Amino acid sequence: MQNRRILTATIGYIMGIIIGLYCKISIVLFYLLGFCIYLIFKKENKRKIKFKLFSFKRYSRYLKIIFTKSIINIIIIFSIISNTIVIFENNKYQNLYKNLDGKENSIQATVVDVLKNKYKIKVLKKGYQNTYLYLTNIKKTKLEYGDKIDITGIYSEPKGRTNFKGFNYKNYLKTVKVYGTLKNEDIKIISKNNSFILLKQIHKIYEYLNNKIENLELTSDEKALLKCMIIGNKEDLTEDIINNFEESNMSHILAISGMHIGYVILVSSFVFNKIFGKHFGKIITSIFIIFYMLLTNFTPSVLRAGIAGIILILSNFFYRRYDNIEAVFLALLIILIYNPFLIQDIGLQLSFGGVLGIIIFSSNIKKWIKDYFEKANIRATRKNRKIKKYILKILNKKIFINIGEAVIISISCSITIFPIILISFNKINITNIILSTLSVYLVGPIIIVGFIALFSNIKQIEIIASFLLKIIINISKMGGKMPLSQIYFITPSIITILIYYVCIFLMFNILKIKLEKNKNPFQKRILNLFYFLIFKIKKYYKKIIAVICVILLIFNLYIYIPKNLKLHFIDVGQGDSCLISTPKNKSILIDGGGSETFNVGSKTLMPYLLDRKIMSIDYIVISHFDTDHVKGLFYIIQKMKIKNIIISKQPEKSQNFEELINIIKNKNVNLIVVNAGDKIKIEKNLYFDILWPDSKTFIPENTLNNNSIVCKLVYKNFSCLFTGDIEEIAEKQILQKYKNNLKVLNSTILKVAHHGSKTSTTQELLEKVNPKVALIGVGKDNKFGHPNDEVLKRLQNLRNKNI
Repeated sequence: MQNRRILTATIGYIMGIIIGLYCKISIVLFYLLGFCIYLIFKKENKRKIKFKLFSFKRYSRYLKIIFTKSIINIIIIFSIISNTIVIFENNKYQNLYKNLDGKENSIQATVVDVLKNKYKIKVLKKGYQNTYLYLTNIKKTKLEYGDKIDITGIYSEPKGRTNFKGFNYKNYLKTVKVYGTLKNEDIKIISKNNSFILLKQIHKIYEYLNNKIENLELTSDEKALLKCMIIGNKEDLTEDIINNFEESNMSHILAISGMHIGYVILVSSFVFNKIFGKHFGKIITSIFIIFYMLLTNFTPSVLRAGIAGIILILSNFFYRRYDNIEAVFLALLIILIYNPFLIQDIGLQLSFGGVLGIIIFSSNIKKWIKDYFEKANIRATRKNRKIKKYILKILNKKIFINIGEAVIISISCSITIFPIILISFNKINITNIILSTLSVYLVGPIIIVGFIALFSNIKQIEIIASFLLKIIINISKMGGKMPLSQIYFITPSIITILIYYVCIFLMFNILKIKLEKNKNPFQKRILNLFYFLIFKIKKYYKKIIAVICVILLIFNLYIYIPKNLKLHFIDVGQGDSCLISTPKNKSILIDGGGSETFNVGSKTLMPYLLDRKIMSIDYIVISHFDTDHVKGLFYIIQKMKIKNIIISKQPEKSQNFEELINIIKNKNVNLIVVNAGDKIKIEKNLYFDILWPDSKTFIPENTLNNNSIVCKLVYKNFSCLFTGDIEEIAEKQILQKYKNNLKVLNSTILKVAHHGSKTSTTQELLEKVNPKVALIGVGKDNKFGHPNDEVLKRLQNLRNKNI
């Protein structure tokens, strides 16, 4: 760190960004606080106050070895710069949201990107220069890259996070420097080709390559994958392809990264060195990499690999020593200077995390394996020694060395990105090492053969490309279905992640120093610090164990301490879902949303539950078997431990009901069939009253909706009425059934029936339920027009009284 100024500057820059993003205050305040603490400890140390487990003087001496004054100065300067930029940019975004949201705006802009259902435009209006927006709702006018346009449209602020730790669309748009969406009402093209000529030509080349791939004799999936791997176009990838690559942990193939850039550099270097000579060929190769980065739209993974590649080539050109860690951090610093919000981009995190893992750990792992075999060979008996020598002879063959290196690279990469994967996807794939090793040997040939197929028009090359693409697509399909391919984990806390990285860093660095025979003074001091810490731990190990035991005991007791009842209404789009956390930590899920086109279970519900630290569910209540209530639950039932499922007797068979029965056949799930009048006791003072349906009087009209489970959750003086999708006819029958005991309907909270449809939530029912809070599960801008204005009016009238 002492000799790596770029590394130090990048660390400082990241610190400033994080403080600005999450604390939203100036980092200068932190430095002032830190300085005050330093002065206090320094003063206390002068008074010679000694601590049994802590010696400020001794620890400060070791810290000074690592953190010199120059390092501290660099960190402070760069962190203040990045922190100021983030706060300024955040204020710029907030001001724009506040001034433009929901208003009609007339602006001039230039088209800078042509996407599938929208355009990316650069605003030319005074006060909003260099602001990028998405332009939607264009039907008649076809725009091209570089068009200067006059638009009148309504600006809408991007949606933030709607679920706990869920996807934040607003933050995502910040990573691509987009400030929101402009819905077009009127558009006029002022002029063509209003852009830098080089960028225009690059965009034409991009479109040319895209069309060339489209004309190859490949299947639609193969074309989409080849576009993704060569020019970074992901728009044609189907949901199935994306899901298969995600489930098999092969998503890195869908992003142009170091592996792709490596092959581009290899091929371009070979060609340009032959044409222009080795020396001048390096300059042309560097220019070609910049061109390729422009072609693939400067994605974070491409920038990282491209910048590192250019630094490597230029270091050879100028005969300078190449420091791969400095190169990686220089690339990261350039990216974050361009857009500090990219620190939140999962692609950037995985790309840089993986590369750092390979740089830090791969060489050490190779060395440890080599040392292990050497020591094992020395300790072995004469007979075993011959066997081990024979094994080593086989392993030293080129094919096994290459496979071994690919496996080591995959392991090294996995070590650093493991926490990132857990936070982002909540699952790991044990077979990932095998799949990653296979992908290393497939990606290169696909890229090379793909480029040849584009410019050669040789049918045999297209057949080879098709064959290779089929293999990688089939591997991704098999990867998600292999044993141990998807092991789910709850979302780890920030403290857990920090402890993980600190432990990994210390373990590998200490082992690395111990393996080196000739240690430099700095390494000796670090080793001495490690031995000093070990000595302190050994000396006070009884007290340390006692403290750990007390912490674990408190943590376990905390789990079993009764808490408040919590109801979490989950945003599943056009559908219903509610998670109930009981005072004794039981989990109840009422409905789970669902869609025919979007996997709500894996994309929304599963991440939400894991973010809530839930790995098993005690009760699932299925109100009825409409897709928007039950489809999302199928994935949860397959992947999680479910103890009980509550359904009502079905008036007729449905496809979703049959699917549920097939799923739970091989699962150890208790199926509870309820009827009106039943009571389901969950725990002390907490139970469900089943109010509907009555199997003796099923409603034949709109059978699934009108025979939904209507249940009332009761906890002490609190209650919540869940009404499924019942309509007016069912509401009338419920009122008739309980006419002698209408108090049973009175509830604190009402989950409004049928997403606020005009056929539900009658005035009579509202008066009897008389809720203080009413909630509607509804998708934004849904095609059904839910919630109905009349229903909202009835609720508004009730609000004046209660809500």
